[in-house]
Amino acid sequence: MKKLFTILLTIITVSGWATSWGPVYPYTLKTEGGKVKCCAVPYGPDDGPYWPGQTFVYYKNKYLYTVEKYFTNPFFTSSNGQYLIEIDYQLGYREGSILYSDGKGGYTQDTVKYDGDAVTIYKDGIHFKTFSFHELHIDTSALKFNRTGYRWFDWSYSAKDTTYLQRKMEYSPAYLEGDTLFLIAADNQLISIKIPTGKIISRQPAYETLILHPDYPLIKLTRKIYKVRYPEGLPKLKGGKTVEHGLAELLHLKPSEGNQDSASLQIYFRSFLINKQGKCEDVDANPSKRSGIRNYFEHEYDHQLGDEIEKWIMQQTFVTRTIPRRPKKFQYSTLVYLK
Repeated sequence: MKKLFTILLTIITVSGWATSWGPVYPYTLKTEGGKVKCCAVPYGPDDGPYWPGQTFVYYKNKYLYTVEKYFTNPFFTSSNGQYLIEIDYQLGYREGSILYSDGKGGYTQDTVKYDGDAVTIYKDGIHFKTFSFHELHIDTSALKFNRTGYRWFDWSYSAKDTTYLQRKMEYSPAYLEGDTLFLIAADNQLISIKIPTGKIISRQPAYETLILHPDYPLIKLTRKIYKVRYPEGLPKLKGGKTVEHGLAELLHLKPSEGNQDSASLQIYFRSFLINKQGKCEDVDANPSKRSGIRNYFEHEYDHQLGDEIEKWIMQQTFVTRTIPRRPKKFQYSTLVYLK
């Protein structure tokens, strides 16, 4: 199987690298003028913003540590690579209609619930500090919104005029100087975070401060993407039997050979994480039944049956030749039908 078939070079801004909702691939990202190199490897194709994987960090080609995460959000590193800083400018929000007393005999209504981890700092590969959006104390009236599809708000700086400095602030709304992280927020707030202590140390008007320091570091992130051909379907059991045939024997059913129309049981494997030793490290099986082929599968999953299937999966050993070369593990996701 051909695993590597094309290489792309992509240059992105700190604010422009938003949450990914398409296929994801291994990539390398160089920071600090190329002194620090980060190699991010996902455990499979992606259909959402959060996907398991690993990121390997090197300083002057010397391995430093591994972060147990594949980053889709923008991140950069300290000068020696010890700290890795992830920033999520686009956070999901919930809409509600909550009435509560204003303490004066009346009521006020809150229609938007802001939430999410805005900044996450890792030290030597270990989670060190997370700042929630609430901790940044940003004026929510200045936020930018997407109210269709996946609903999110953007808290990064947005230029309202066209001066060079304001365009630069929008293009690169975060930067490092020494051991201090600076965030330029939507409300024109310059937030300073001392990285070694994980504490916010100052808040200043951003434009008024940076006009005295217009040459602040401009961060460009360059990532080289390695497209891989991902396998289809689940790996076979050691011995050559398919998962479908193995489950059919376990449940006293018959394989439907992928034919949904004739199936009475549908099993959605949301995650199916196999390591290079052929063992399953994590599985999420969601089976649903239907009473006849003219009926729809039930919306509610059979959790007891799901537990039985997951227990059986964890006891098996699988063939690993479909795992791509770069990932140390691979997370499959598919549907299995039985009749």
